[in-house]
Amino acid sequence: MTEKIKEYKPLPLLETIPVEESIHAYGMRDDTPIEKGVIMTPDRMELNEKHLQDRLQYYTAYPDLFVDEVLKLTDSDFNLLFTQRIFLRSMMRKSHVHITAARGFSKTFLAILAIVLKAMFQPGSRLVITAPGKGQAEQIAKEKWDDLIDKFPLLEKEIYSSTLSKSNVRWNFKNGSFIEVTAPLDSTRGRRFHGILFDEVRDMDGNKVNTIMLPTLSNPRKMTGNGRLNPHEPQQVQIYTTSASAKSSYNYEKLIDIFQNSVIRPNNSIIFGIDYRVPVVEGLISNDYIQNMRFDPTFNEADFAREYMSLYTSDNEESWFNFDRMNRHRVVKRAEWTNKDQNERYFYTLSADIGRLNDNTIVTVFKNLESEGAIRTRIVNIITLGRTAETKQFSIQARDLKMIIKAFDPKEVAIDINGLGIALADEMIKTQISPTGETLPPLGFINDDDYKKIQPPDAPQILWGVKATQSLNSEMYGNAYSRINNGWVDFLVPETTAKNKLLSTKKGQKMKLQERTQYLMPYEMTTRLFEEIGNLRLKQRTGTTIDLERINSRFPKDRFSSLIMGLYRIKVYEESVTRKRRQSVAREGSLVFYTGGNYG
Repeated sequence: MTEKIKEYKPLPLLETIPVEESIHAYGMRDDTPIEKGVIMTPDRMELNEKHLQDRLQYYTAYPDLFVDEVLKLTDSDFNLLFTQRIFLRSMMRKSHVHITAARGFSKTFLAILAIVLKAMFQPGSRLVITAPGKGQAEQIAKEKWDDLIDKFPLLEKEIYSSTLSKSNVRWNFKNGSFIEVTAPLDSTRGRRFHGILFDEVRDMDGNKVNTIMLPTLSNPRKMTGNGRLNPHEPQQVQIYTTSASAKSSYNYEKLIDIFQNSVIRPNNSIIFGIDYRVPVVEGLISNDYIQNMRFDPTFNEADFAREYMSLYTSDNEESWFNFDRMNRHRVVKRAEWTNKDQNERYFYTLSADIGRLNDNTIVTVFKNLESEGAIRTRIVNIITLGRTAETKQFSIQARDLKMIIKAFDPKEVAIDINGLGIALADEMIKTQISPTGETLPPLGFINDDDYKKIQPPDAPQILWGVKATQSLNSEMYGNAYSRINNGWVDFLVPETTAKNKLLSTKKGQKMKLQERTQYLMPYEMTTRLFEEIGNLRLKQRTGTTIDLERINSRFPKDRFSSLIMGLYRIKVYEESVTRKRRQSVAREGSLVFYTGGNYG
């Protein structure tokens, strides 16, 4: 008889096991002896109704304590860690949660636990778990559900029915809530849910998330009985769990979106960034294992940064360009705003990709050094025109571009005159007045016969109109790839490096915020350029034509377009210099004279 009592599971929060006589008197429930005073009758429920309401309301704000005090078995060795408790509480209190966490933090387990608790605490909740593929989502949900039941057997008592087939995974709760697994498919359109857990959002198609999944959250959950909204309950809940990805990804866009909302509406949104050090300190993963991987020469540095440091990187796994080589050439320490270098070996060129409505005009400043026929280039500034509604007009953009031209005195300015660019080109051959009252005279085109007929004959011809075609784009892509990968192009150092250097000086410390922002802008724009380059992959085509496509179609490529136009014109100039040099050598060779003589 004693051995049988030892097999009984003690009740939560109780350290004693009742004697055999009490077990016979009160019975058993879920293999647990029922002690005196725990049997709930209608009268006892009514007597303690206010206390129960307060306690359940308390648990909705502190779900981790519900896990400790109700769900967890007394003899369980499971304990929520401090960071995990913060995460659980945030998912119950906020409508938008984004967590970027290193491998080993158990972010998916915690997110699914939060979804289950939400279904329990909020009757009639319609909740969804989704992942990049439905099969992947179903596998994750099943595995985590089994893990939850193993740790918290009482959860099974909340389930009315479940479907765990290969093509349909769904749990129906006794209070009218349900959790199901789906994917961003056309068949999901038109359905209505109250909350969605997006797992590994870094691999999701942002267009499908925005057009299929998020519209399903249009209807809020109303309280059972009175049909009203609970003013204290987060509505249209979105929980995003992921590892870090490229900055050009939808995942990073969503992170920035929720971060901005967390500043504006801190009660609704929150983001988390957790690198490998947190699970190491909490004892979830081994530091030796992490360090061995970190210094393993076969492990890609960017992959380690994303997977374990939770750092969003400029490069993408699908990117066409070699980012290791590119990053080694972020060595230019100082941005330039004027042509101050009097060395005759240097010359400047500019290129401008034109934008107006949803895009900006991007002007790239190239500082070129000619050496024995080859040209090495530094990108010393990237300037954005048309930032505000007032400055987007092409007459204003032309004025601002002419002011930049006056500051750098470039040998040539390449301008995109396709589409919207033609309107800016029309303004460039006119006169503008600067904000200080200075007259900015017309400029002319070198290569466009149409403009040569209408532009002022005395206008300095330094503009080169670029009309991109598939063939020209292919040539510009190949030239940019070659020059960048061969190390002939240097870029500004990262903005963090420039900021640290600036703040180490007395001048930098005295700068106002606006002055410091303007000073650091070229370095930030260079990082944006790298992000755009990282978002480009090679599109498969027949023949020798090179065609690139954006991995994330919503991500811009204006800075890249400006870059490749400028590099292409530098290549053409380099070829002309080389051709002249060869012709000069040939002429010198023709001036060799031979005199007669007796060689006998």
